[in-house]
Amino acid sequence: MKQARIEVEDLEEWQGFFRSIYGDPEVVVSVPRRLEYKNREGEVTVNFDSVEILGSWTEVEVCVTERGDIDGALGTVKEIFKALGYKGEVESKTYPEMLEEGSHEP
Repeated sequence: MKQARIEVEDLEEWQGFFRSIYGDPEVVVSVPRRLEYKNREGEVTVNFDSVEILGSWTEVEVCVTERGDIDGALGTVKEIFKALGYKGEVESKTYPEMLEEGSHEP
């Protein structure tokens, strides 16, 4: 079963967005600008700082239940950005990779 949970000003618009990607998931109200999507590969939680400004850098945090689910989670994030009309490249790094590069401040 596919589930999505989000709270936005126009819930109907987001319901249409989820249907366009995932068919007809269950959408319920949650905290602002927090998107949770659950599928067979594991739970994917995506936090958007800003959905409106996708032309500038937008950091997205993805959490998964099992480490092996990360590839599916990153694929889901890329689908979300594509559906939102984002034309640029979606860069993805795991937390250990960011630590190795020193690009993430604890």
